[in-house]
Amino acid sequence: MRWPILLGKARVQPAAGKWPDWKQDVADHCGGRCVYCAISEGRFGGIRNFHVEHFRPKGKFPSLENDIANLYLACGICNVLKGNDWPCEPAADHSLATYADPATTDYNTILLVSAATHEVSASTLSGRYIIERVLLNRAQLVLERRMAALLAGFEQFETWVDSAL
Repeated sequence: MRWPILLGKARVQPAAGKWPDWKQDVADHCGGRCVYCAISEGRFGGIRNFHVEHFRPKGKFPSLENDIANLYLACGICNVLKGNDWPCEPAADHSLATYADPATTDYNTILLVSAATHEVSASTLSGRYIIERVLLNRAQLVLERRMAALLAGFEQFETWVDSAL
């Protein structure tokens, strides 16, 4: 499983409506994946089980509640675990215990998945904070990563068989 890469993806503030109205647009922007755990809509029961995530929590940043640049897709579990948590603004070098901004950080560079255990680790304080706060090594996600690795291996084998024939 890979995290959605959102770097450089332009977002246009909708002319009408409020954040609940934009769920599908937010989902499309995030490639149908949770920005924190990377689980896809297809593996987590569809878009109905996903939330519009306010990166900077609307309870602490009410002026950003309907700012499209502050909205991401999160699975229901990650969004509830993150909740209203906001320890501080992120640092560019990820040296603070806080959330890295998905608009400026490719989570694939700060979160590493072990090929052997399928658990996530991080070398930065920000990465470790995210792992702990939204429980990125919960059993469901470790199993999903293991299954994704098995499916990728099967697809490689299938390609090899097709080319050998």
